[in-house]
Amino acid sequence: MVGPHASALPEETLKQSGERVDVIAIGEYDNTVKDIVENFNDLEKIPGIVFWKENKPFRTVPRPLIENLDELPFPAWDQLDIMKYYSGIRRYPYLTLIAGRGCPYRCTFCLWPQTMHGRKFRLRSAKNVVDEMEYTLKLFPQLRKGEFFFEDDTFTAVPKHAVDICEEILKRNLKITFTVNARADIKDPKILRLLKRAGCRLFWVGYESGNPEILENIRKGVTPEEMETFTRLVHEAGIKIHGCFALGMPGETKKSIEETIRFALGLNLDSLQFSAAVPFPGTEYFNYCEEQKLLKDYCWDQWTEQGEQSGVIEYPGLTLKYLNKSVDRALTRFYYRPGQIFKMLTGTKNLYDFYRTVRGAYNYSTYLMKKYTG
Repeated sequence: MVGPHASALPEETLKQSGERVDVIAIGEYDNTVKDIVENFNDLEKIPGIVFWKENKPFRTVPRPLIENLDELPFPAWDQLDIMKYYSGIRRYPYLTLIAGRGCPYRCTFCLWPQTMHGRKFRLRSAKNVVDEMEYTLKLFPQLRKGEFFFEDDTFTAVPKHAVDICEEILKRNLKITFTVNARADIKDPKILRLLKRAGCRLFWVGYESGNPEILENIRKGVTPEEMETFTRLVHEAGIKIHGCFALGMPGETKKSIEETIRFALGLNLDSLQFSAAVPFPGTEYFNYCEEQKLLKDYCWDQWTEQGEQSGVIEYPGLTLKYLNKSVDRALTRFYYRPGQIFKMLTGTKNLYDFYRTVRGAYNYSTYLMKKYTG
C-alpha cells in the first residue's frame, strides 16, 4: 500500500488491514515498490517501509528523496485507456503529468509536501517533461482535443522552470493545451503571456480564504489584495482560473465564511470549488485539531460518508452542519448564476469539451438532489 494516509500512519494502517496488507511504502514509492518486488523475502534491508515482522509492524530506516527525477522512467501510459478518465474542470480527455516534486511553502493544511514529497524542490528537466508529452501524444492523439494537467504542487513556484518548459513546447511546435497548479503570487505579466502562448488554458489556484487572519493562521503567505492583483493579471493574459476555497480553517467564524464567499464571487473566476476543511493525518493542521480536541471521529472510513467536500470537525459556535451547508450554498450561488451558466456553455471548444461541461453540470445537480432528498 502507498499514499499519503498510509505514509502518515503506516503502523496503524497495517494493523487496520487485518493482515490483508503485507507492506506499506512510506513517502515516495517509485524505487521502494521496485525493491519490494525484487527482495520480498528480505524486506528488512529495504529502506522506507513498514511490514509484518513477528506479528508486529516493523519500520525500516527512512528512504532518501529521489534527487534526479529524470532517471525515473515514464509511467506505463500504454496500459491505460485515457478515455475512461473524466474531470468536470479539465478538458476531456486529459492526462496528468508531474514536472517536479516538493513545495517550499509552509501551508499548515497541505497534504503532499508533509506526507509524500517534502519541502525541497526537485525538478525534471524541460526536455524530459516535453519528451513525455510527445510520447503520450503519439499514444493518444485524442489529447490534442483535450489537455495535459500538471499536478505539481506549484508548477509556477520556480519561474525559470516554467519558462523553460514553455519554451521547449514552443520550440517543438506541439500546439497542445495544458493546465497547471499555481499560487496566487505571480506578478510578472511576461511569464503569464508566455504560458498562454505555449498552450496554458487554466490555472488551478488555492485561494483558500478571503479573510486575512485565516490566511495568516494557515501560513498561506498571500494576502487578499495580492490575490486580486494576481487574478486580474492572469485574466489579462487570457488564462482562465479555477479557484479552490476551504471553509473551516482555524479561526473560522460565520462572519469570515460570508467574507470568503463574497470574496470568491467577486473575483469573477471561470470556475471554483468550495470544500469544508479536512485535517489530513500527517499535517500540522491535523496536529492542531488533535491538540484542540476538535476531532470527533477517528473512523477514517466514515470521513467521506457525506461526500468528498464535507468536513469532519467543528468549532465552538460553528457546527459541522453549518459548515457543510455553507459549502453547498457557496457552490450554488456561484454555478446557478445565469451569467456563469452562459459562460460555461459558450466556452466549449468542441464536442469533447461540450460533453465535459454537460456531464459536470449533471453530476453537480445529482449531488445536490441526493444530498437534500436522500
